[in-house]
Amino acid sequence: MQDTIVLLDMNLRYIYQSPSEIRITGYTPEEIMNIPAQRQATPESYARAVEILSEELEREASGVGIDPQRSRTFEMEVYHKEGGTVWLEMTASFQRDETGKPIGILMAGKNISERKKAEAEKARLEAQLLQAQKLETVGRLAGGVAHDFNNMLNVILGYIDLIKLKLPSYH
Repeated sequence: MQDTIVLLDMNLRYIYQSPSEIRITGYTPEEIMNIPAQRQATPESYARAVEILSEELEREASGVGIDPQRSRTFEMEVYHKEGGTVWLEMTASFQRDETGKPIGILMAGKNISERKKAEAEKARLEAQLLQAQKLETVGRLAGGVAHDFNNMLNVILGYIDLIKLKLPSYH
């Protein structure tokens, strides 16, 4: 199920935003169409989207083995009107004119914020588990060293007892 549909021209200006945008970002389609794409997405997400577009335009220019129906799927982090961000999984494809030349970009996206939160929580818990395992390993090592030290100490104390038996008594 797609949460949003976006149509951009080749200069990354909005042509259409689906009404569901208000549910995802808090912006009405009219509001969001007046916000440049580079201000709607986080800098990292915008840079990645531009990189993907550049790669696809290079493929187009090469003309070698291109599938005009191909699409690319990527994740984008966009700003919410009330603060914070929302993660979207976007699938983008070119809209073409009658000659096959790209004239726009159609993007269908779904909100994956909950999945991203779950992934972050999983990573946090894995790091916590790794730290606990490291501490357990250090504890076992310390226990082993203490055990070896205790064994050596018992040998020393045993020799001291033997030496005390051989010493003359002074009463």
